[in-house]
Amino acid sequence: MLPDEYYREVDALMDAFDASVGSLVKASVLDKRAFDCYRDVVDRFVSCSTSYSVVSKRALQTIRSSISLCESKVDCVDDPDFIREFCQYMKHAFGCVIGGEKLSDRKSGVPRIV
Repeated sequence: MLPDEYYREVDALMDAFDASVGSLVKASVLDKRAFDCYRDVVDRFVSCSTSYSVVSKRALQTIRSSISLCESKVDCVDDPDFIREFCQYMKHAFGCVIGGEKLSDRKSGVPRIV
């Protein structure tokens, strides 16, 4: 069973998703501050999740749906590059969660040397 701290991070992830991606999808409002907050929450979640061999399906679904929902709104916002960069970051974070790695363990676009 996962500790309460982990579930608090999952709840924070859901709240940050609603404030950022939720407002983008529902009201077509790009609140960069909310997206920066969401990124910080994802950073904490990825760091927290590396300590455990199981991952919340709800958290995985939230991260994955963030990518697809934001990609669908790229052409509808004033700053599409911001959304594209956010999607790249989320893809990287999703891969790290699945692989049990920290965000600093690997760099996107750089081959890994084992």
